[in-house]
Order: sequence, then structure tokens, then C-alpha cells
Amino acid sequence: MINHLLDRAQNFLQEGRLEEAGRCCMEILASHPDQPDVLHCLGVIAHRCGHHADAVALLGRAMEKVGDNARLHGDLGDALLALGQLDQAGIQYRQALRLQPRFPEALTGLGRVLLARGEVDLGLETLMDALEVKPDHIDALIHLGQGLADHGQKEDAIQFFLRALDLESEHVVALHGLGCLFFGLGRLGEARECLQKVVERMPDHLDARTHLGVVLQRLGAWNEARDMFDAVLMSQPGNYKAHNNFGSALLEQGLFVEAGEQFKYALSCKPDYFQAINNLGVALQKMGNVPAALDQFRQALREKPDYFVGRRNVCGPILPMPILTRGWFG
Repeated sequence: MINHLLDRAQNFLQEGRLEEAGRCCMEILASHPDQPDVLHCLGVIAHRCGHHADAVALLGRAMEKVGDNARLHGDLGDALLALGQLDQAGIQYRQALRLQPRFPEALTGLGRVLLARGEVDLGLETLMDALEVKPDHIDALIHLGQGLADHGQKEDAIQFFLRALDLESEHVVALHGLGCLFFGLGRLGEARECLQKVVERMPDHLDARTHLGVVLQRLGAWNEARDMFDAVLMSQPGNYKAHNNFGSALLEQGLFVEAGEQFKYALSCKPDYFQAINNLGVALQKMGNVPAALDQFRQALREKPDYFVGRRNVCGPILPMPILTRGWFG
């Protein structure tokens, strides 16, 4: 009976049916509270549901029962990485690789840790090792693509996102990453296509909505951009980047007062957000209030002394076309 329930739980887990997998596990735990395979399964479920601290506790209990186990070490590493505990995650991945040197999931996790710690070359090399073991490992493809993009190798990164999408055409993380990459390369039509697919599949993906709003804004699709920012702010009123981007869209439509209000909302959420400080200055100048605009530009420079846009805008006499900045990622 226990083996039958455990098999069902693991099958449900592989299919992504987490609630059903959890029910099978809880049924076993009612009579066998320390069954290690069940604790392991519940730990993975907790991690996938975003309950990473619970996952660490459950996986730790399973480890106490069975000792060294490559899969357990790898899954524990994933939960620790999600909590930002890079050193501890790295230890777990290395333990997994000590037991199973060609373990693609552990190689992928270790590559992510190395990238996060700034060990770029070694991190990229480790992700390539994961793909050498398992060429169709989607997570390794995506993280390698993201790692290359983050470190300036955008054209090289594209192929890895495309390979991931060849394996799973509607993979949300790959589509989002590729959309952001296309945006960075100025390929706005392709960025729009990728990000729209993400929003269609996951309407509550707020980052994708924000990024799509910026792309639509750049393409001049003002009403659609406003709809994106409105949807984000309905769900997340304190999203200062969305307020800043919404203000930028309004400003470019000539709605200076409304734009200024959005920049003020952004600053009420994050008073040191230098991009919104600068943009409020742009709105004030457009409304004819040059002294107040200069105050904002100077304040942006106080927050970020090396801010080129702020330096450009604060040059006097004030220039007729101040520079607007959007909060794409930063």
C-alpha cells in the first residue's frame, strides 16, 4: 500500500500535479511520519510551491534518515539557492557531485551559484558541463542563456533560449528571458511576441506585463502599454518601476500632470529611485516649472552621482529636451 501511494505521489510530482502528490504523501505520513522518501517528495513540493524554508526542513529530515544521497543533496541545494544561501547551496551541489559526478541538475545548480557569486567563467563552464551530460536539460539551457546575456554576450545567448523553446515551445521562463533579451538588442517586434505569449499563458506574471508595457511604449502602442501598467498596479500598487514606466508612457503622450502623479507615486514607494526623480523633473519642465525641474535633476544626481542622464539634464541653461529614463530592469 505504501509503495503504491509513493509511486503515485512521484508520478504526480513528475507531471506537475503538486496538490495530488501532496495528498498521497500526507496519507502515508499519517501512519509512517518519518518515511524518508515521502519527506523528500514533500520537500520538493514545498520548494516548487515557493515554501523554501519548509522545503529545507523537510529535506533535512529526509537526509537524517538516509544519509548521503545525490538527489537529496541536489534538491536541498535548490531550496537553499532559492533562499539566497549561496554558500550552503554550493556545499550541497558539490556533495551531490561527489556522489554522482555527471549529475546535470547539480551541475546546473552549481553553475547558478557560481554566476551569482561573480565567478562568471567558471559558472558558464559548469552550465556547459551540464549540457554535455544532458543536451536537452531546459534549466541549464535557460540559465546559460541568461548568464551569457547578463554578461554582455547577448547574441550568443539567443541560441540557448531558442533550444529551450524547441524542447518546450510555451516554456514561460524561456519566453520571458528571450523577450527581455530581444528588447535589449532593440528587436522590439520579437520582444513583443515573446512577452505576449507569457502574458497569455500566465496573466498574473507581473514582470512580463511590466516589460511588455515598456516594449509597447517603445513601439508607440500607448493604449496597450497603459493597459499593461494598469493591470500591474491593480495587483501590486507599490510597484515603483511600473509607476515610473506608466508615467513615462503618459509623458510621451503629452499628459504631463498625470505623468507627474505617477512619478510621485513611484517616489512614495521608493524615495531614492533616481530614475523617477529625474523623470519628475522632466514632467515639471514640460509644465513650465524650470526651477523645480532643476531641483529634481540635482536630487537625482545626489542619489546617483555617476548618473549620466542626470548630468545631461542638470546642465544649464536647462536644455530644451531633457532625457527621460525608464525602469526596465533597474
